[in-house]
Amino acid sequence: LKRTDKKYHLIYLDTGDMTPIEVTANHQLKEAQIIVERKLIPIGGLVLIDDVKNTTPLKFGEKSLLGKAKYSLPFLLANGFELIMDEYQVLLRRVR
Repeated sequence: LKRTDKKYHLIYLDTGDMTPIEVTANHQLKEAQIIVERKLIPIGGLVLIDDVKNTTPLKFGEKSLLGKAKYSLPFLLANGFELIMDEYQVLLRRVR
């Protein structure tokens, strides 16, 4: 993501492992920040995040129900994306 200037209509994030979740969640936040800062998604483009409703981290003491997306999802929502689908995977559309 750091090396491209192209625009993508869909970026699929399936970052890292479910444990330890903190490492993966922080890495995914960095990916989301790059997507926003570099404007890699045009208005109307999509970000699909996998494993949001995965229960594995809860078995290891995690309190957040957002899995890998516990930091990236709030960040994207605060930076021009809206939630379209909220299931095991989460789909967001860039609106501004």
